[in-house]
Amino acid sequence: MSNDFEYDIIKYKLANDALGIALWDMNVISEDPINPQNKFIWSQEFRQMLGYLNEEDFPNLLRSWSDALHPEDKERTLKNFEAHIRDHTGKTPYNLEYRLKLKTGEYRCFHAFGTTLRDSNGVPLRVAGALEDIHEKNQMLETIKRRAAMVDALNTALEIFMSHGEAKFENIMTHGISVIAEAIKLDRVSIVRYKNLDSGRRLGMTYLWDREKGGTTDIDGAMAVLPENHVFTDWFAILSQGYHINARTDDMSEEETAFLKTFGIKSIFIAPVFYRGAFWGAITLQNHTTDNFYDEGSAELEIMELSARLLAKTIIREEIEQEAAKLTEFQRKSFEAAPIGLMVFDDKHKIIDCNDALVKMFEITREQYLNNPNLIMPVDQNNKSNSHETMIDNMKCVLNGENIKTECMYRSSLYESIPCELTLTRIKQGDKFIGLGYFYDLRNIKKMENEIKLLKTEAEKIYYDALTGIYNRRYFDENLARLLKSLSRTDSSLSMMMVDIDRFKQFNDTYGHEKGDTCLKIIAETLSKTIVRDTDFVARYGGEEFAVVLPYTDRNGACIIAEKLLENIKRCNILHENSDVEKFVTISIGVTTGKINYVQCSSDYIKRADEMLYISKQGGRNRYTFSYL
Repeated sequence: MSNDFEYDIIKYKLANDALGIALWDMNVISEDPINPQNKFIWSQEFRQMLGYLNEEDFPNLLRSWSDALHPEDKERTLKNFEAHIRDHTGKTPYNLEYRLKLKTGEYRCFHAFGTTLRDSNGVPLRVAGALEDIHEKNQMLETIKRRAAMVDALNTALEIFMSHGEAKFENIMTHGISVIAEAIKLDRVSIVRYKNLDSGRRLGMTYLWDREKGGTTDIDGAMAVLPENHVFTDWFAILSQGYHINARTDDMSEEETAFLKTFGIKSIFIAPVFYRGAFWGAITLQNHTTDNFYDEGSAELEIMELSARLLAKTIIREEIEQEAAKLTEFQRKSFEAAPIGLMVFDDKHKIIDCNDALVKMFEITREQYLNNPNLIMPVDQNNKSNSHETMIDNMKCVLNGENIKTECMYRSSLYESIPCELTLTRIKQGDKFIGLGYFYDLRNIKKMENEIKLLKTEAEKIYYDALTGIYNRRYFDENLARLLKSLSRTDSSLSMMMVDIDRFKQFNDTYGHEKGDTCLKIIAETLSKTIVRDTDFVARYGGEEFAVVLPYTDRNGACIIAEKLLENIKRCNILHENSDVEKFVTISIGVTTGKINYVQCSSDYIKRADEMLYISKQGGRNRYTFSYL
């Protein structure tokens, strides 16, 4: 190997350390980018990104890379590579994203870019490029897009469910649920309630939406009253206490799994519904084709809960409106108990009745409103017309068969502004029509919209620390829990470290918080560069404390990493004149390794690593201490 060639390798390694990317280099023979004689150099970092150890594992050959390209990306990528090299003008860039297969068989997303050294005629002599792993970033962006799409779907469904007109309720439900189901990836939605039968109180399905059957569908006779099974009975006991059910079928007990698999369910979310303080029933959101599951506390699960509540409110509202439309004595109490304001007017356009919700909304009495309907009129009209005359005109149109929906600002007797949606329709009573008015207090919708906005903001949060740019505490908590759950099936080891900057308070007191922030950034970057495997990660745990998680790593591997961390931090040469440890910034580390099993949890690893960190500090700092979990 020539001195120039050795010098180039050194330059590549230095550049890689600085940029955090993997480099490669190729000499071009006879302008042929796919000539098997072209000399390649895949950097060690390049190999490690793909999970390989050395040149024997991943030879310096073109096919090492090209064979790893995803079949859907291969032709496009190779054409781009060849076009870049063969373009003597140098105007065709090599800058694209594609997927590569790791040694494990998994595909990950990468960003590739490079340039070509040419002679005076533009003939390619040598190509150099770099590879950046963007898999996690793409996944995070996909998560944000998915959450945003879910929130948008919820907004759209809300508009559909709140709509009125000639459309049948079943069609409205089919349309609204389809929007939600497409975003959340649901296959079936059902409502299950207790029914009072001659044989006693039994669970039965009262509504069913099925993707395969095209939406709202008839309920099979066997499902109208569910077979007696203590699994569902036990669940309803939990639901009636206000708790939800959220699980993959395969993660449940053997009996629960067998029960759900009879319905073809792979994952399920069941939300309780309460109405007027009492347990009303439950909404089930089911997956039959995939085990689409969201972790507890995630933004997606909050959207699932909000979707279930929206469906429940829509069903309840429809039930109330059906009862109010009939206006029989038998249903009078339901009319009075309706949570939305209701009023009735006759064929002479005179208001003849209203419910308690309406007079409570506007803080007047029933007698006041029936004697003076002008007490509930919009405060103004966009077209400056008289509100009373406009209401009479609308009543006439409704009695002639139209359905009218308006949104105006009203005012209570205490001069509080109340945005309302007023829907007017008619029903047949005997041989004539009467009119119904539904006053829906939009303050509730505005509140729900604010909740959705807050949820969307939450969904857009990224799992990175704003100061250092590495993973934050939230990512650490969620990912460690996920790792323990997945690795518990593999009998693997997991190592963890708690890392603390020695005497960081004195550093801040000496040099100021701006220098302290700079120090934190350097430490975070150094820790991250020392951890090279894709499965490992570093997170800022809080303040000057960091956490390092090393899946598939035993004691020896963890201790080697700990020594490298200590040494690499020393090499940063960050001056710390008032430290009683060294004149430069140092770290202390607590290390633990455990054989993962079902009874372990994140707190077990955190506690043991923290205990070892404490011993390191007591022992003089600038060291690591190890203990098995």
